Amino acid sequence: QISNVRIGTLEKQIVIDDIAPTTVATTSGTLWKNIWYLGTTTVSLLAEDNAGGVGLARTEYSFDGNVWQSYATTSPIVVAAEGTPTLSYSSMDFVGNTEDIKTLTINTGSVKWFLDDALTRLKGITTSNWEIDKATDAVEKDLAKVIADKAWLDRNRLSYPKGLFVVLNEVGVVRSLGDILNKAGQKKNNVPAATQAQYHDAQNQIVQSSALLAKLSFDKAKALKAKNTAGQKALDKAISRIQKMMDRALAKETKKPEQAVQLYGAAWFASEALLKANGVTLFRAFDFGALYIAEDMKDLVD
Repeated sequence: QISNVRIGTLEKQIVIDDIAPTTVATTSGTLWKNIWYLGTTTVSLLAEDNAGGVGLARTEYSFDGNVWQSYATTSPIVVAAEGTPTLSYSSMDFVGNTEDIKTLTINTGSVKWFLDDALTRLKGITTSNWEIDKATDAVEKDLAKVIADKAWLDRNRLSYPKGLFVVLNEVGVVRSLGDILNKAGQKKNNVPAATQAQYHDAQNQIVQSSALLAKLSFDKAKALKAKNTAGQKALDKAISRIQKMMDRALAKETKKPEQAVQLYGAAWFASEALLKANGVTLFRAFDFGALYIAEDMKDLVD
């Protein structure tokens, strides 16, 4: 020991790292039908370098593939836009090993977004069949009127009871699309299967819109509480009836979309009636108007 300084040796350690970090994306929000997020959604990116590697340098993300931003682990990515935006992301370590770009599509919907998307899909269809194209133009105009109706309170809510007419018009649009699909399916009209699928997709988006409209109102109705035991029993019975409307609508989405929209509309109408009455109210067949389907609802009305 010389002057209290220990004489030793320095070792040079060489680290060979040619492995890029790995990033995992996790979404959070209100998920509907295991596909669609409702409202604002957040995405967290968790990146790790390989064991024995030089360490994580940074993680970047982009929504357009051109402009990239650094990800801050303390601030999850907020996705507020409706539709199907695609998030691209990648991480890099301190020697430049860069992860292959990964992508994540975030499906974020609203009641009106599904209608907007249906209209966009219809506008992109051309069959070169004058009769079918004319019918399609008419459906587009009817759907545009539904979307622009003043009964909409916001992107997810219709005023009650005026919104009933909007729902009935949606039923009419779905029915008209069914007529178009019947014509398109005839061999003499020579409409490609891919084009027929486009019509089906547009029709399905309208069905999903009505399903979400009903779900959002029904969720609020289910939160109602009666003032006494007898009232709660009656309220529970009403909620059970609406649930059956929802279940029967879901079962008809694919093969009987028109009836599905009617039943979802009826569920919305009944839920809003409960909310307005702040409790139990009678469900009478004539109150539902053209939404009433005897074969599916006769056991659900007073």
